[in-house]
Amino acid sequence: MFGRIGKVFRQSVKFVDSLFLKGLRYEACHGVEAFEHQTPQVFEISVELRGNFDQAMMDDDISATVDYDAVERCLDREIHAKIFQLIESLAAHLVKRLFEEFSMVMEIRLELIKKPTSWEKKRYHSIGFCLERQRHDTRLSLAGE
Repeated sequence: MFGRIGKVFRQSVKFVDSLFLKGLRYEACHGVEAFEHQTPQVFEISVELRGNFDQAMMDDDISATVDYDAVERCLDREIHAKIFQLIESLAAHLVKRLFEEFSMVMEIRLELIKKPTSWEKKRYHSIGFCLERQRHDTRLSLAGE
């Protein structure tokens, strides 16, 4: 039906596996306002790690995949490592660290949601930022460290 164009498209499609963790909750101090640096707020992270997990599927061996407990420990450590003013900077920091620690991951999609404090609840339910990057994306080197 699509002739030559359809054939080219099918040849260029990459099959990528993904491992994901959804709804990880942390209390941390991030934000622009001074009180946000003193009072922990709830942050929710969902992360999708993309790569080739064929070996893990064939061998049923954890050493051939990404250990999701290790991913959670990395996120927990890094969300508390430094205070960021912007959730955009925090998300970039987290993605950069995940790439550094998990060499088989080729792409990451991270969703970071900040739950409002009690006085903010009147204005919004939550705010968030979604970041998708490939391993060799040079923009990650620009992330505020």
